[in-house]
Amino acid sequence: AIGCELLDMETTLHAPSRTSPNVWLYLAVRFIQGIGLNISSTTLLTPFLFALTKDVAWIGYAEGAQGVARGVVAIPAGLLADRFGSVLLIRVGTSLLTLSVIVMLVLVNLTLDPILVYYVLLGCLICFGIANGTAQASLFTIFSNSIPTGTRSSWMTWDRIIFFCGSMSGPVVAITILRIHGNQWDVSALTLPLSIGLVCIAISAIISFFVQEQWTLSVESDNVQEELRKRGKKAKKCFCFNSDTHIPYLVVFRDILGGLASGMTIKFFPLFFEQIVKLDPVSLQVNYLCSTIALAIITYAVKLLADKIGRVPSILISTYLGISLGWTLAFGKYYFWDVSWAVCLIWVLRTAFMNCTVPLSKSILNDYTNKESRNTWNSFESISSFGWSGSAVLGGWMLDKLGYEWVFIITFGLQLVMTIPVWILLFLVPGKETAVAVDIPSAGEQIETFFDNSGTTLDNSDDSFSSRDFTRKR
Repeated sequence: AIGCELLDMETTLHAPSRTSPNVWLYLAVRFIQGIGLNISSTTLLTPFLFALTKDVAWIGYAEGAQGVARGVVAIPAGLLADRFGSVLLIRVGTSLLTLSVIVMLVLVNLTLDPILVYYVLLGCLICFGIANGTAQASLFTIFSNSIPTGTRSSWMTWDRIIFFCGSMSGPVVAITILRIHGNQWDVSALTLPLSIGLVCIAISAIISFFVQEQWTLSVESDNVQEELRKRGKKAKKCFCFNSDTHIPYLVVFRDILGGLASGMTIKFFPLFFEQIVKLDPVSLQVNYLCSTIALAIITYAVKLLADKIGRVPSILISTYLGISLGWTLAFGKYYFWDVSWAVCLIWVLRTAFMNCTVPLSKSILNDYTNKESRNTWNSFESISSFGWSGSAVLGGWMLDKLGYEWVFIITFGLQLVMTIPVWILLFLVPGKETAVAVDIPSAGEQIETFFDNSGTTLDNSDDSFSSRDFTRKR
């Protein structure tokens, strides 16, 4: 009778006894990355390149080259990581990234011909793309494999919130420096905050060196579909799609469509605020700071909503809200583009709703992929960036020919198309996350687990840190 009761105690069997060091290292990397990327790449790099070239199209070429480089190496890197281990790819990629940052730091602080600076920066951005394509998916896979299935959306939500906290710090640093050294859109005023952002990126790359394969989990981070099959549950179907096979493909397809759509505008919003809304550099940083705060709050709120109604319905609701706000912004040219606070408010909310679902979609992808191929699947995110940066080239050309209004309209129309695979996922993904229970081969082990959970320790002779601390292996 005791054995029968204990067989139903699966929710008490999947929680690791302590959190893997990989998780804390990854979150530290993400916090410092947030500072660096929000100071440099997100807000100041585009105006810096424009100050050098005075040509929007050249910015599109630079962003496009970075994305193409990332996309080209991403899938081979994912396959290599699945074969030879994630850590090797992380160290190769972060070494290249650190070297590129050093070159960029030297370059932006020298007085050289602007066109020469542009072309060398272009080469560094290509190296950035290669480095991110090599290391980023592997680093995220280490993180995913170090947290139990059934808890991924929670951990990935905290990942995003911690990244946003770093991103909040970035604009604060940039605002302080710009107020002291000149609140102008010129190379000299932008150099110092850009340099600080690059140093933060280098520090985050160095921390990435310390993650370890042996600190990942075993059975507890497996594919959830295998667990459902053990429980005798049949695969769900929607038209020709089924939950056994097609969930990762649908998630990746949605991400690629979203990347193609977002790439047309995302890197040009700083120029939109500079040229159309007439924000100065400090006001732009304040705007991005507000968007980051809104993202953190709404990401957490959407996770709470997902706990109530499911991950896929929450993704649909948030995406449609974001698209609606995008259309409002696009057609606002005729009504409120000259009212800076209105434009900024709508953009902040649109950005928050469109990006708050990333932890949910990533958790679905990692829940429904095997550990042995998870690097490859996570590398498809870089293919999404490939489309994102490729469409940046098209977006730069369209801005010259059509203007911001039509680029916005086309972008938000494509984002509407990306909801189609989400509707299919609605019928395939269960509303509640499923935890992977550890196999229980004998009644003796069940009874031992029962006493452990009631506070009685039968054997605590090994306090060493190893994978045994995380899971009872088969």
